[in-house]
Amino acid sequence: MQGISTSLSQLMEIFIFYPIYWMTYDQMDSTLGSMSSYMRNDGFPNDLLMNINPITLVVFIPIVDNFLYPALRKIGFQMRPITRITIGFWLGVVAMAYCAIIQVSTLVEYI
Repeated sequence: MQGISTSLSQLMEIFIFYPIYWMTYDQMDSTLGSMSSYMRNDGFPNDLLMNINPITLVVFIPIVDNFLYPALRKIGFQMRPITRITIGFWLGVVAMAYCAIIQVSTLVEYI
């Protein structure tokens, strides 16, 4: 029984931030959709902006798995699953901050 509670507590430490991440990610996704309605698009359809993320994931996941991770392993940097999750969270934080900066600048120009 002790081993199960130890394992569960370790899992809780890892996955406690997932709901927070997904709440902010969903908010960012809907914010991008609403931002696209008042930004200059030069003929680019607003609805397509919502599809850029899945398309980017389909393109970049094989590149990262087949080229970036092996190159990092060659130079001695081990990419364990927890390291990948942490890097992914921080990339998400940077993307959300960038989205917030763009939204503030477009709102200032729009008003």
